[in-house]
Amino acid sequence: MLKVLVAEDEPWIRAAIVEMIEGFGHDIKVVGDATNGIEAWHMIQQLWPTVLITDIMMPEMDGLELVRNISENKIPIGVIIISGYENFQYAQRAISYGVNKYLLKPVNREELQDALFEVMGKLTEVEKMNHYLMKIQTRLPTPGLKRAGLMWTLAQETKKWWIRSATCRGGMRPTVSTAPSSRVRMTA
Repeated sequence: MLKVLVAEDEPWIRAAIVEMIEGFGHDIKVVGDATNGIEAWHMIQQLWPTVLITDIMMPEMDGLELVRNISENKIPIGVIIISGYENFQYAQRAISYGVNKYLLKPVNREELQDALFEVMGKLTEVEKMNHYLMKIQTRLPTPGLKRAGLMWTLAQETKKWWIRSATCRGGMRPTVSTAPSSRVRMTA
């Protein structure tokens, strides 16, 4: 299920976005709506939505600062910005923070639905990897592993997962060395 948080300071725009999203069905649910970036930031930490739809210009904390916080804290969330500003600098900053889509107001139902489905597809892949990493974490022998050891273990397990799930074309097969600095290579 896609859990969506909407952050928009204009009540009528926020209500219209929420209404559009609720009409989509397809396992998409609005779990909250915020009137500014600070409120949205607190809701993200409480509700753990899978997608944030935010305006850029909001009081107290704007959408770009909110997205920067998400990026800096490495929160796994899809982000769609809806803005009334066709400003290349805003879009450029948004992309640097990992925003998935930048839509211009007024946004129509089809644009928003396409953006949500695109984000949903990307998140499905991330969710699969997250599930696998959680399995790895539960198998670690001690909680006090050093960060380097944990990262090496995760890298090795990720390589094993990739090899098992890789679809090889043209007779190519992945090979991996067990050395800590190893890379996956495709060989014939």
